[in-house]
Amino acid sequence: MFLQCFKWIPHFCHQLVWLVAIREKGFVKPLPDDIIIDILSRLPAECVLECRKVCRMWLALTSTPHFIEMHLKRATPEIFVHCLYYPNWVKDELDLFIFYEGAKKGKMIKKMRAGSIMYFLKGQRPVLIGSCNGLLLFVSRSQKRTYGICNPVTRQRVHLIAPKSSSGFICGFFFHSPTKEFRLLYVVWESIGFVYFICTLGDKSWRRLATVFPYEPYGEWSSILDG
Repeated sequence: MFLQCFKWIPHFCHQLVWLVAIREKGFVKPLPDDIIIDILSRLPAECVLECRKVCRMWLALTSTPHFIEMHLKRATPEIFVHCLYYPNWVKDELDLFIFYEGAKKGKMIKKMRAGSIMYFLKGQRPVLIGSCNGLLLFVSRSQKRTYGICNPVTRQRVHLIAPKSSSGFICGFFFHSPTKEFRLLYVVWESIGFVYFICTLGDKSWRRLATVFPYEPYGEWSSILDG
């Protein structure tokens, strides 16, 4: 699918350029933005990355929350696997693979191009610990309390510093539908019990929850479903 996508991208670009050229002569109108968005939103993430390089207009169209939401709804579920191969980890290389369910034998696993993620978390030995609606959550193993969130489609990324204590960890990463915000839940053990902090992505500030829970949360090294 990925290679087939590349075969027609140049042709598609040529057709759009041709439409723009003849529009200047007054013959036809260019394709509306919503049609271009509809077409691009049906492509795999890797193809969208290549399309973003075509022109500034495509880059802008694929960076909007509307496009990201549309692409997410239409995307085929994929499994991300982070291989912690020690020699590469020491060299600050990220072995991140995508598993395509239902693909032909020999094409089910593909290594993800993670250069932008490594630049974003360079020298921090990132480990993939979670995901939510296409966003990937990494924790730094060399700098305590440092987390990174990356959108592999738009290449948008953000750093987060955990609150208060290095003994805690992020135990939840979720999308809050009423406000359409991504939020993270961080837990710290104190003498009074387990204290939780919540952070809204883009805000970067942590808010302590008033309720203290006596129950220990599940560990941070868990599998993620529908992330």
